[in-house]
Amino acid sequence: MLHNFTGGPDGAGPSSTLVRDKANNVYGVTLTGGDSSCPIGGGIGCGVVFTISSGGQFSVVNTFHGGTDGAFPDGLVIDASGNLYGTADYGGIVNSNCQFPAGYGCGLVYKIDQAGNQRVLYSFQGLNDGYFPFGPLTRDAQGNLYGTNLYGGYLNACAGAGCGVIFEIDTSGNETTLHAFRETDGAFANGAMLQDVKGNLYGTAQAGGRLSCTIGGFTGCGVIFRLASNGAYTVLHVFAGEDGANPATGLTADSHGNGVTTTQYGGTANFGTVIELTAAGKTEVLYSFTDANDGGYPSSGVTIDRSGNIFGNTYQGGDLNCSAPSGCGTVFKIVP
Repeated sequence: MLHNFTGGPDGAGPSSTLVRDKANNVYGVTLTGGDSSCPIGGGIGCGVVFTISSGGQFSVVNTFHGGTDGAFPDGLVIDASGNLYGTADYGGIVNSNCQFPAGYGCGLVYKIDQAGNQRVLYSFQGLNDGYFPFGPLTRDAQGNLYGTNLYGGYLNACAGAGCGVIFEIDTSGNETTLHAFRETDGAFANGAMLQDVKGNLYGTAQAGGRLSCTIGGFTGCGVIFRLASNGAYTVLHVFAGEDGANPATGLTADSHGNGVTTTQYGGTANFGTVIELTAAGKTEVLYSFTDANDGGYPSSGVTIDRSGNIFGNTYQGGDLNCSAPSGCGTVFKIVP
């Protein structure tokens, strides 16, 4: 055990995977904790960025205060110099364009340098640029950042809230909306996007697509998409239920250029699936969960080792004597 969070200034609820620098120090974020005077969430705090040194020493790098600096951070990416980049769900520009919740800002993209100084690169306005950035960013070789907003964009879709956007932040802090979802082509994109050597982006949207598919309570069971480097958007796969529904996170790449993700629902027993998008653009269901000892409802992404073994976890299932009849979840492995 390296650190137990207390919910005080050290944060609470670590909410993403860790990143590591060249000196083997690791960095992460907590969704809450930190500044108890944060105006959002009723005193639970707006989150922190923390580090654990290679020697095991924990320290807080940055504390969010819920104003222009942001609140409720998501995952981090790190560059070769050790600078950190991330998103905050709320905070930034406070206006009436952001509906969830109104009055607390539309979220932002930030940078933390090696000295621990935070700089806001872009604050979302909740219009065509979207709001509520969700999930880690993707950074290309030139230093441009790519991500998704859960809402906003084309505001006539998704009951007037907008179905979200794909955005780019260049090295000067300029924002470009690359695609606005319209529900039939996806909605509420989540998770980090993969970028191939040609600059094409691949990701998932947890809703939209086939709008008659409503297994997980969303309108549409989600899609896998590609945004080409020339700006062309293509739906590569529309989830229909039997192959899964509502992908929980973005894609994870293996050594052959295939992408793997999980769906929270759907499959042969409606307890979620593991699905692969091949480098040739084909999709294949690798496993359908049954909510027995194999688990059910995978709610996070996967990790793939050099041999192609896939590792992940499920929210419930496993030992059905634990909180019966649902079970307390599993860690699973799928071999190639």
